[in-house]
Amino acid sequence: MTTHTLQEQIQTTSNDLWNIEQIINEGQTEEAIKKLNQLEIDENNYSEKEFLLGYANRLSNNQNVAIQHFLKANSSAFQHLPAAEEAVQSLCNNGYLREAKYFIKQITSKLKEGNSVFHSDLDRIYSHIEGIKNKKIISIHQPAYIAWLGYFHKIYYADKFVIHDSVQFSKNSFIKRTLIRKANTNESTYLTIPAKKHSDFCFINEMSANESTDWRTEHIRKIESAYKKAPYFHKIFPLINSLFESTRNTSSVVDITSKFTLGILEILEIEREIYFSSQLLGEKEFNSTHDKNMGLCEMLGGSVYFSGSGARKYQDGMPLPKGMNLIYQNFWKYIDQNPYVDKSNFINGLSILDALFFIGPKQIRQLFSDYENPSHNLIFA
Repeated sequence: MTTHTLQEQIQTTSNDLWNIEQIINEGQTEEAIKKLNQLEIDENNYSEKEFLLGYANRLSNNQNVAIQHFLKANSSAFQHLPAAEEAVQSLCNNGYLREAKYFIKQITSKLKEGNSVFHSDLDRIYSHIEGIKNKKIISIHQPAYIAWLGYFHKIYYADKFVIHDSVQFSKNSFIKRTLIRKANTNESTYLTIPAKKHSDFCFINEMSANESTDWRTEHIRKIESAYKKAPYFHKIFPLINSLFESTRNTSSVVDITSKFTLGILEILEIEREIYFSSQLLGEKEFNSTHDKNMGLCEMLGGSVYFSGSGARKYQDGMPLPKGMNLIYQNFWKYIDQNPYVDKSNFINGLSILDALFFIGPKQIRQLFSDYENPSHNLIFA
């Protein structure tokens, strides 16, 4: 039985990788991918194998798979700058501007730790960031009453956020309701703004709250009962109570929900440009919901539209304005895999109040920031 020294094994693997690279250059990408997936390698050659897998998949137009391999090539102790450049270029080209910037910070940090920073090697990577530094990310969402965590992440991720109040009210939406924990249970319950009777086809900015009952005091009582033992309750509850009080001078559902949205952004110390679609669009008409969204993005000088995943059913395959990228939020899955409380006590889809009371503003911002780490690959799901 033939035995090989470690050096011989490494040399054999390197030769194998070189041979596969020649196969890729000859255009036999599928054969190369097959051979690479079958090849057992040592740690020293891991990054090169992942780079070649990324390169072969890119040539085969498997863009999402290619990006994952380029990222993996830089997940070990060995940095692979050609793969890093490919990853950054792919992220930028596909509209993942925040992820590209996050990834560059990771690479730079690792290189500095290894005392091997070669600025000339990084120039090409940084050049891609130079090309996107003036691009703006736009997100759009209907008004929502003390919205869930993902709503505020959508605002955080964007440069400009549009409160879409000039569309018809949907009965199954969270425009005038939200979910919180039910006191002393691991279940959820609704808080709902009672609305005056209105046409089934009315626009959201035409809706008014029914003020015949003191629904605000009832909601405050339920929130206090549910969260009074939470770690950040005594710090956050007075601020939330003040927001309720600030809405007593209006019955407009848009005004009420917006006061909460803007007030919670202040608590989170998140500053973004906020617009209302009714003010931007005026009397303009569009052929479809998709066209209206694209129109809003163009009005605000957007280059990337960061959309909720529920819009795929009417957006996928639709034409985009020149230079526009469409990307989707995957926050539900992300937070499900990274719950902010113990998994046994976690309920996805609750109002941001839940996270505010349990982990506070600073940790929420960190949770939002960590979403941009492309190594979790959720954005390519």
